[in-house]
Amino acid sequence: MATRINTKFVITLASLIVLLALSLVIAYVFLKKSAEDHARLAEAAMVRAVAVQEKGQMDKEAIELYNSELERAAKHYGNARAKEATNVEYLYGYVDAHEKIICQTLTSAGNVYEAILAGAASIHDTPRASAEDREFLYELLHERLRMNLQVNRSSPLGNLLGLTAKRLDASPEDPIAKKYRAMALSYMPGQRTDEAEVEKDIADITAALQDNPETPWLHTAMARYHLGNARRIYSAKGNTETAQTDAGFTLAVSHITEALKLAADSPYAYVEAAGILAELRSRDEEEM
Repeated sequence: MATRINTKFVITLASLIVLLALSLVIAYVFLKKSAEDHARLAEAAMVRAVAVQEKGQMDKEAIELYNSELERAAKHYGNARAKEATNVEYLYGYVDAHEKIICQTLTSAGNVYEAILAGAASIHDTPRASAEDREFLYELLHERLRMNLQVNRSSPLGNLLGLTAKRLDASPEDPIAKKYRAMALSYMPGQRTDEAEVEKDIADITAALQDNPETPWLHTAMARYHLGNARRIYSAKGNTETAQTDAGFTLAVSHITEALKLAADSPYAYVEAAGILAELRSRDEEEM
């Protein structure tokens, strides 16, 4: 019996030693590879993923192979980023690889989505990130904001508000951060209870609009804010029309009319503005 226990102990100990040795080997291999090495491996995996897709037979087995190559690419881009923290291109690669993954369940889609947001958020804090790099991040969040309006830390709205506020703390006149913060603020009137906050929101959106008067998204943002704020006041006053609510609805109509003019060559912006216009028209019909 004693001999048998000792044998088990020896086997267990040997297994632990083997696992430790493998861990050290893996760590050594990672440390030995440079950022460029990881980037090359990532690019090769991306090429293999494209080759799978170009065969044209994306059955279950092909999708699994395709996704595995993209996941491998994302992992190597992440390792490259870990070794060269200021390289924004590695972050672009990381995000791009995740965006191409074919999600077959809501769980996998959620995981990929969170990975994309994490990669984009890293761009924001990269010292060498340019204004264009930050706009890439903000637009990524803005696109998802229009599809998911939950207000919490993990939501696109929470991320966009938080990241733009952080950027403006460091650089108060950053025009891109001001623009995207204004677009995010347009979803906030329903959350406001303090009139001072409302006034500041409107001032921030107005300032961004004055800097970018030809941007349809900002006219839509102003229209959405005034519409939401008028509804908030209308509800607070016991569903009673006031001069303040009328003024809000009038401003919303004015800005959405301008947004539609400016969005003639921008389908996504036009559809967004048209949605606000439909809300305004439905209100008029309810009053008739």
